Amino acid sequence: ARKGLITMVKSKAMPFMEAPPALDGSMAGDNGFDPLGFTRIFDIRWMREAEIKHGRICMLATVGWLIQELFVFPPKYFPKNMLQVDAHGYFVQTGGLSQVNLFISAFEIISTVAVIQ
Repeated sequence: ARKGLITMVKSKAMPFMEAPPALDGSMAGDNGFDPLGFTRIFDIRWMREAEIKHGRICMLATVGWLIQELFVFPPKYFPKNMLQVDAHGYFVQTGGLSQVNLFISAFEIISTVAVIQ
């Protein structure tokens, strides 16, 4: 027998790489996929919360995009015959997106405090 032989555990997702220590299979869908080594730097629970949050934000963005395509808002709020791709520039100039930015910033601050606790 060889002395000092170290055997490293291989990842299920990437058999040619070492399995990250934080990814031990205790979470659903955990197959040891972390090619950049983020779990060695960040807390895995924090990253899981971020992934869930970003997925929900993407779902809301998709619903918002579909609503813009399906419904025509009154010209008071949305100029007539404006294409969806031109709306961003219009609302930046008129200040509408600053309200959205303020709301999102407040939501991020409040949710960050909740996640830390």
